[in-house]
Amino acid sequence: MDSEYKLTPGFTDVDTPGWEITSWTDEAVDNTCHELFSQDRETDDAKAQGWADQVIGTRQTWRRVQEDPKHSGWYHFLSC
Repeated sequence: MDSEYKLTPGFTDVDTPGWEITSWTDEAVDNTCHELFSQDRETDDAKAQGWADQVIGTRQTWRRVQEDPKHSGWYHFLSC
């Protein structure tokens, strides 16, 4: 089953780290960007997932996907 949404850390502006939500087809979702919630990665991940649930309108089950095992910062979350 394909995931419905993708939650990705990145930059919301040139020098502003944050999060973006896209649909599984990589189309933007309304209110898709938000600045970081916390400097602590685990706290930020959890708060970003809660924010994404609010934007999407339902609680999602998020699964962390490591894009490149050599780079711990290259990851995203997929809803399932």
